[in-house]
Amino acid sequence: MKRFLTGILSVLLIFALAGCDAEAPDHPSSGGDVGSESPSESPPLPPEPEPPTVIAVPNGVTNGEVFSTYVVPIGISGLLYETWTTPADIPVDRLIEFYGCNEIYSQPEYIDADAYTPVEVEGDLVEQFMQQYFDVSMEYLRTAKIYDASRKCYVFMAGGRDVGSLPPIVSASRDGDVLSLSLVTDTDVGDTYRVTLNVLVSGKCWKYLSGSCDISRPDS
Repeated sequence: MKRFLTGILSVLLIFALAGCDAEAPDHPSSGGDVGSESPSESPPLPPEPEPPTVIAVPNGVTNGEVFSTYVVPIGISGLLYETWTTPADIPVDRLIEFYGCNEIYSQPEYIDADAYTPVEVEGDLVEQFMQQYFDVSMEYLRTAKIYDASRKCYVFMAGGRDVGSLPPIVSASRDGDVLSLSLVTDTDVGDTYRVTLNVLVSGKCWKYLSGSCDISRPDS
């Protein structure tokens, strides 16, 4: 009888343990990935901007490609000593002389002329030339006194001009598409002119962006 009761109890105990295992919820192991996601990584920092590239220009240069390409055109027109951030900062009657000095006054028949000679140029030609070198509107150029609206032309007075010497380049650098030139010159009376000229260069095309001129006098 005791053996019979012991057998029954053993069978009941086995069924009880099996039921506990079936009802027990699954628990994730401590080493699993659930609930332990790593924090997202911060985005990478943007690269540091590269410093301007210094261009090797001999100190005091007044010749060579850089000087003849960028300094001479604006220098012979008298605009090198203007301070401006946009072409509209330059008085239009001075700005328009950029065309005359580069396209008319340097011609042999006008260089040594004692008297001024009126030269008419079609408006479209002047404006296209100016917009090649300056970011300037046609409307602004046509406010110049030498523009004749009835004939749609500009009347330049050629002759009797002396360009004089231009200041040398003392340093040059390039930051992206912007070329910066520094020029310094001393006058006979002891004034020092420090000029900065910024040029936008894109491939074979370029435009004057801005310019500044600081003058130091002996008594200042």
